[in-house]
Amino acid sequence: MQWILQHFDDMEKLAHALDRLGIAYSWHKVMPFVGDLIPEPEVRDPQAVVMFGAYTLWRYARAKGLSPGVFTIRPFVEEALWLPHLLNGPGAKFFTMREIAEGLDDDG
Repeated sequence: MQWILQHFDDMEKLAHALDRLGIAYSWHKVMPFVGDLIPEPEVRDPQAVVMFGAYTLWRYARAKGLSPGVFTIRPFVEEALWLPHLLNGPGAKFFTMREIAEGLDDDG
């Protein structure tokens, strides 16, 4: 499995874990508003790529036909098995911006 990581400080912990496991990875920056990766990754097998970083990578993986690509939170975040392990706990709720606005009291 080839790992492609977006280069920013928070990824250092993942990189250290991959190092300890002997798993190779490459660092890339995401070009803002365009979504291209710098440098362009040299993909060995498009069916064996994991990307980790900004949500933009999901679009990149899809456009390039990379699989498994990027882990997307839904629908997994809604599975009871994962609830105790979520950052915000099992009581976390998901709303669209519209749903949030509709639920607020009118303070006008």
